[in-house]
Amino acid sequence: MKLAAADADRERLNKEWMQAQIDLAAAKEAAKHSPPVAPPDKALEGLTDELEKLGTPRKTAGGERGIAIGTDVLFRAGKTDISSAGKSTLAKVAAVAKKAGPNVIIFIDGHTDSDPLRVTKKLYGDNYGLGAARGNAVAKELVALGVPKFRLVVRSFGPDFPAGDNKTSAGKQLNRRVEISFANSATPLNGAPPKSVTPKPGPAAKPAPEAPPIGS
Repeated sequence: MKLAAADADRERLNKEWMQAQIDLAAAKEAAKHSPPVAPPDKALEGLTDELEKLGTPRKTAGGERGIAIGTDVLFRAGKTDISSAGKSTLAKVAAVAKKAGPNVIIFIDGHTDSDPLRVTKKLYGDNYGLGAARGNAVAKELVALGVPKFRLVVRSFGPDFPAGDNKTSAGKQLNRRVEISFANSATPLNGAPPKSVTPKPGPAAKPAPEAPPIGS
């Protein structure tokens, strides 16, 4: 019985490792394809006003108005799958996003604290990989909630744009977040697949003989 449970756990962890590599590879491949944006108009400003009611208002690293949602809300501890509280929050975000005009891009930015990965290093490589994995998890949840996937652009900034002081536990908690923002595309959107953009991607992790236990 214990052996079967251990095998099942190992298989699950190996699947998580493989998905992390897919997310990281997609981020690297699309790093130079971030779409150009146009200045916001009244419709976009109104949409962003609604979005800002759903999280902590924040100007993103890309300069867009958006919100920050803590990873403690979005994810179970040490995981990249969405928690029940995260699903509730993202359902509200999706309801606003589905009101967007035909040329609106939705940026999903993964941020981390500055602590090096230890237990999850073999899964994500580094904090850029973790940010990409969590951003992609949010994107997949929004798609499941009916947001068109061609609108979504996932970016991972790792620890590069802290919202708090990484020398304190409270500051680190602020830094572990996903930011969501809207922008007008400068070129027509045509139903292309979602992009994943990592300004500074970390190296892909190499497979280990046995998948490590998950933790943060």
